[in-house]
Order: sequence, then structure tokens, then C-alpha cells
Amino acid sequence: MMKQTESNYQSLFSLAANYGQAVPCAGNLPQTLDDPNMVWFIESGSVNLFLVEISNGAEQSLRQHIMYCEAGQILPGIIKDNNQEAEDSKFIVIARGVTGTVLRRMPISRLNQIDPSLVAEHIDSWVLSFSKILARFVTHMPRPTMLAKPGTVQNLTTGTFSVRNRVVWISDIPEGKSFFMGVVDGFDVSISQGSSMVPLTWTSWLTVLEDTTVKCKSTEEVIKQGLLVPALTEFHLVAFALEHLNRKLALVDDTNLERVRKASRTTAERVYRDRLYNIYDMPVEQDSSIDNSTLFDALRIVGKFEKIVFQFPQRTGPSSQRVDLIDILDSSGVRSRCVRLGNDDQWWNSDGSSILAFLKENNQP
Repeated sequence: MMKQTESNYQSLFSLAANYGQAVPCAGNLPQTLDDPNMVWFIESGSVNLFLVEISNGAEQSLRQHIMYCEAGQILPGIIKDNNQEAEDSKFIVIARGVTGTVLRRMPISRLNQIDPSLVAEHIDSWVLSFSKILARFVTHMPRPTMLAKPGTVQNLTTGTFSVRNRVVWISDIPEGKSFFMGVVDGFDVSISQGSSMVPLTWTSWLTVLEDTTVKCKSTEEVIKQGLLVPALTEFHLVAFALEHLNRKLALVDDTNLERVRKASRTTAERVYRDRLYNIYDMPVEQDSSIDNSTLFDALRIVGKFEKIVFQFPQRTGPSSQRVDLIDILDSSGVRSRCVRLGNDDQWWNSDGSSILAFLKENNQP
């Protein structure tokens, strides 16, 4: 078969009109992109794509928005998530359009009648958007130590392999020698699929564990070599595996954060409760990290009025027993006694001296 010249290439609109099956796609008519051998062309309207986790037909979490697409764009089909048995849930990608949106569904093999550079632009847009979603939980992007260059064979050493912009497909890395985005061995999935290819973008990277040699290809090269379907299949398999792991790690992070928040609330409550008790000369735990600032402030007020200089003992270390009222009085050489004040005595009318008072109810501090 002779290679098509540029003048023989069709437009996406004419190709879809000739070979595509018209499918309505409105908000109440979502379409699932679940066949890697098919491609969807947006003939009119626009759609939003969502990543959805389902289990036994029910959605398990909020939908994750992937990208917004307008008329004239193509959407690749997605291989079915093979993590259903292991994870008890699976991911699907659905398209929801505005009123009047029409998609054209056609075999992806028909794209060989389109200029490869044009198809590459659409596929790159898809891969970039999907990769950005996979990286949403990443708080720190590792600095690349090596950059991929399309159309080359590169010798990699231990480090981080990434790109500056666009998309570069990496192939021929043996299983166990690298991890996609640092956590998933993307090439253990590919063995059963007969390919070994994942795309790198500015939001994704490859953590290389051993010296190895890889091939780097642009999306256009992948298309021209007839590898688009296996390349996208590999990427989607790796993406689903990574997303399952991302959500597990995010759940662990949320649990740990809530545990820290609860511990912080409990500590704060104990801090202020102990400070309140301390002003009333109540006992506190010896290992408490709470200072005696409130008690000290109260005694300074009393001391200023009565011309008494109180001495405040200092703790020698974090584990030292905390300073209480008795310790301060002993250090200051000040005598004290406990008295009971009642409303019937109207003590506030007969004594002009200052006092440090605390409350006892039923002989309980």
C-alpha cells in the first residue's frame, strides 16, 4: 500500500461524516469511552470529560474533571480498567455534553486517513490533560536529571527522566527498572499487552532505578509506526493503576491529618483547662507542657498591691515537676492559710486586703 501524500489526507469533519456513527451526548445522555479501538469526534456542541470510580454500577466518589472539549476535537477510546477484582472498584471515563451535542463514533484505524501531525495534536492534548489529573496529589515535582528527546535512543542512569514540554513516549524499559511518577512500574502491565510504552509530560516523570537504554518517540512518530492503539492502551492501564494508588494514599493522608487535628484539639482543650485549673491551685499532670503564666500574672497583681515580691522557681527541664502555688510561696517566704468564704459572712465588706481565691464545691477542686 502506497503512503498517502498530504493532498490525500481528509479532514476530520469529512472523515467523521463518511465513517462515523452519530451519537447524541447531552447532560442526560452521557457516553462512556470504553473501547480502545474506537475514537469519538465532536461534530457539534461541546463536552466535559470526567474520571469516575464505580463499584457494582454505583459511583464511589465525586467525579474528577479531566478536560473540556469543543467541536472539532477527537477523544480516544479507553481500555476497560482491569483493577476491578483487586480493588473492588474500577474507573471509567464519561463524556457529558451540552444540549445539542453530537459525537461521531468511528474505528480508530480510520485516523490513518488524517494528517499524522493533526492527529498528534489531539492525542497530545488528551495525554497532557490526563497526566495533569494524575499529578494533582503531587506536592513536589522532582527536578529532572535527564530530559527525553523524541526520535532518539538514550542511555539512562539512575535518576529522574522527564520532558520540558509536549509529549514524549518512552519504550523498551524492562520491568522493575523504573517507576512511572515514582510509584507505579508501568512496564509490568505492558508485558501481557505486548507493548512497553508510556508518555512523559511536564507533569509526569520516570524514576530510573538502574542504568538502561530506552527509545524516545514523539506522538507523530508513534502514529506513523502504527503504534497509537497499543501506546494509548498502555498509558490508560498505567493511569488507572496509578489513580487507584493515588486515592489510597490520599485516604491515608486524610486519615493521618484528621488524627493530627484531633490530637491538636485534645491538646488545646487540655492546655486551656489546665491553665484554668492552675489559677485555682488545682493539681495538673507532672508531664504537662503547660506553663504557669496565668498564676504568675495573678500573683504579680497581688504582690504589687501588698508589696510582696514573689519568687517563681524555674523548672530545670521539660520533664521537671511543674511549679504550683505552694512552691512559689515557699520560695518567696510567704505564709498562707485556707479559709472558707461564704455569702452570709459578707467578707467583702470587712477586709480591704487582696486575696488569691479559688473555688471548691463539695470539697472537690
